[in-house]
Amino acid sequence: WIYYVYAAKQRQFEDSLAGATAALALVVDREIARRDAVVRTLAQSPALTHRNLAGFYEYARTIAPDDSTVVVLATLDGRQILNTRRAFGERNLPRTVYTYEDVRDARGGTLVSDVYYAPLGRQHSFAVTVPVERDGQVRYLVSYAGFASALQKVFDDHALPQGWVASVLDSKGVVVARSREAAKFVGQPVSERLRAQMRQGRDGMLHSRSLDGHPVLSSYSTAPEYGWTMVIGVPLETVGSPLAAGGRQGAVA
Repeated sequence: WIYYVYAAKQRQFEDSLAGATAALALVVDREIARRDAVVRTLAQSPALTHRNLAGFYEYARTIAPDDSTVVVLATLDGRQILNTRRAFGERNLPRTVYTYEDVRDARGGTLVSDVYYAPLGRQHSFAVTVPVERDGQVRYLVSYAGFASALQKVFDDHALPQGWVASVLDSKGVVVARSREAAKFVGQPVSERLRAQMRQGRDGMLHSRSLDGHPVLSSYSTAPEYGWTMVIGVPLETVGSPLAAGGRQGAVA
């Protein structure tokens, strides 16, 4: 009888944890969608219709007025034409990490980059990129990018129970934001075991160790629109001793 009561409570807890993970994954999806809307508005700028690059630069600076965000206009092979972190007309600009082939193959025509270290911003960042089309032809690529640290707001706005740890992962399973010790772990990949399990399905749960070495029950959920994943790790000692005894290793969140 005691076992059946425990098992029922355990299922209830796991269902609740899975629901919380999926809900936070949708919050991340909405944040990326907001950036998608911004970059699509940029792509429709009349200045680009008339190839008025100086006018587009001035408009883009109103969208990205400081270094926390950046608008980049690039050629189809990834050569940057302008970058709002630099003066208009500057030629010594870095190449983008994507080309039109990457954008063309992206889901819904929007490319969400994986986390990268921005050479000009000098912080871990991510970019949302769409093609600029006029008269049935693709002329440019336009990106709206910003520091990955902006996603820490997800955890500021949705407090987790004490001891729980959550991470936002990009499409390759690299940490973009983390509810605890973000500066230490952003840019690091989670375990191959978790990445392999994520490839098998959009949602799941496993016993593991967090990136800082604590045994946890980890729940993950991949957001439906842009494909980033939320992982929440709950310390096994707070879940129940039978789970704690059976926990397996593999760094997760």
